[in-house]
Amino acid sequence: QWLDGNQDGTAECYYFDASGYMLAGTTTPDGYTVNEGGAWTENGEVQTMQTGQPAAETGIPSWTVGNLQVKQTGDFANAVTLTGDNMVQMITPDGTRSAVVTLTDITSYPDYQEAAKTWQAMGLDIHSPEVNQLYQAVLVEIVKAQLGEPAGVSEYSCPTGTWTRLEYGNVMQLSVNVYLDVLLKYENGSYYGVTLTGAAPNNIEGFMNDCIG
Repeated sequence: QWLDGNQDGTAECYYFDASGYMLAGTTTPDGYTVNEGGAWTENGEVQTMQTGQPAAETGIPSWTVGNLQVKQTGDFANAVTLTGDNMVQMITPDGTRSAVVTLTDITSYPDYQEAAKTWQAMGLDIHSPEVNQLYQAVLVEIVKAQLGEPAGVSEYSCPTGTWTRLEYGNVMQLSVNVYLDVLLKYENGSYYGVTLTGAAPNNIEGFMNDCIG
């Protein structure tokens, strides 16, 4: 769980068991190392996440989803924005474009914890790029099962990493024809998803470079 205890705009990640007790100075059941203060570390370095700055400081409204900053700029500069638990949705004033950014933390899922134990027993680093790619492939198949086969699947690289892009093209949603694109990324126990819909082809590069950081 990401917590910013001193409200300095930087959060650290902690592990709490089913009874609510914080683990410290050990390895968590899902394979993460936490220091004596309970913070997640990699190679002895505390991992942090920026929790975002108020619009008055940045000039651009922004929201945090995991380790992503979702910014209301570019095509969505004047968007209506809805936020929820690890979710941000932006809709342009004319209603012709929508962007949804989500995060699903699966580290507490029993299936994930069992898989993590299997990787460790095999001597594999569960946070390695290779294992991340395996989990990302699983995520792609889950989305295909829900939305059907896309017109195209490709890798999309941007400052926030390498995503898998599922291009659905022109599809029917709620009795309206829209262009649909889904971008997915798995990273150390979290699934990130970006869903873009529009009345015309989506500006993928513009959104991923301008609105996601």
